[in-house]
Amino acid sequence: ITLHYNEIPITRGKEKFKRCDFLIKKDNTIYNIELNSSNYDTLIIKNTSYIFSLFASDTSRGDEYNKDLEVIQININNFTKPNFNKPVLDYKIMNENYGYDYLDSLKIYDLDIVKCNKLYYNDGIRKRRYLKWGALFSCMTLEEIKPIINQLLTKKESEIFMEKLEKITKEEYIMSEAEALRLDDMLRRSIRREGVEEGKSLGIEETIKNMLKSNLSLNTISKITSKSICEIEKIKDKM
Repeated sequence: ITLHYNEIPITRGKEKFKRCDFLIKKDNTIYNIELNSSNYDTLIIKNTSYIFSLFASDTSRGDEYNKDLEVIQININNFTKPNFNKPVLDYKIMNENYGYDYLDSLKIYDLDIVKCNKLYYNDGIRKRRYLKWGALFSCMTLEEIKPIINQLLTKKESEIFMEKLEKITKEEYIMSEAEALRLDDMLRRSIRREGVEEGKSLGIEETIKNMLKSNLSLNTISKITSKSICEIEKIKDKM
């Protein structure tokens, strides 16, 4: 399995760049995994245009034509779409024989983890595998993760998985100044795109806390976040 970068080259569209969350290639199959935390007007356009461009570029006519290619996009949504009446929606893409045939080598799935979570904890329904995976994405603690993992993996696999997870959560992670700058840049671009002022306040405060834990100087933190030293000291006092 090859995990590729999430920076996508310029296409014929007018966008300067496109992004995907995870792009995975295995043999003749490409998986595009999108993690969506909020629903906005152009979300479906963004996701579908990207998977179409992936499919088109890898099935180009000529010597390199890949007739066995399969492209799969999985949208993991942390919200419920309007009229989203199922925990998982699978979209069928028509080929040139409109209404009669479908393109089996291009697949799109929408996974509603909010609905999966609600259904998983409903004792009156069968616990299908996709409901378990959907509920897993909404877990916030190791205690919530463990019983679901036990149902999805073998006993040995589950023990190994939880050991690794517990190790990751216990280790102290020191953030470098370069990482702090990248996090701040990502945060600012996200805020401008979504326009969430409340998120800006909470997000920058969390960034400052991480920088303080990494022992960056107050002057450096002030330059990165545009917050005064007085404001940073107040956050430090709360910690």
